[in-house]
Amino acid sequence: MRAFEPLAAEHPDWTLRIFGGGDQHARLKAEIAGRGLAGRVELRARTPSLAGEMERASIYALSSRREGLPMVVLEAMAKGLPVVAFDCPTGPAELITPGRDGLLVPPGDVGALTAALRELIEDPGLRDRLGEEARRSARAYDLDRVGPAWSDVLRGL
Repeated sequence: MRAFEPLAAEHPDWTLRIFGGGDQHARLKAEIAGRGLAGRVELRARTPSLAGEMERASIYALSSRREGLPMVVLEAMAKGLPVVAFDCPTGPAELITPGRDGLLVPPGDVGALTAALRELIEDPGLRDRLGEEARRSARAYDLDRVGPAWSDVLRGL
């Protein structure tokens, strides 16, 4: 939300949508109000159709400070979304090739996250190019490609 705040003023036609549930809802709602982002940041409940929501999106932002292998990044890439993520110790850099199929910024650097989002918002050509490459990159994780490798591993046990 902090990364989107300056962008909300610069790009009034863009909206940040946050999906999920949990005990942070009230705090996030208060933060939205406190930052003057009502109507610009939407808190949405968990959805059984995240893939459908991604199809309506233009960019996927992952602001996690820690990750394993973030499946949601693969899902976003498979939908043709350029991903902007913190380059946390593990995870995003294993999936994203910066400048080719997404953008990575230094861990915890909210200003850099804002700048990367701004770059994609303001450059639809870059957004489209990274999104198409993201779709291609995600194919490396398709079941028909990884399934046989897993079968080999399991047979070797």
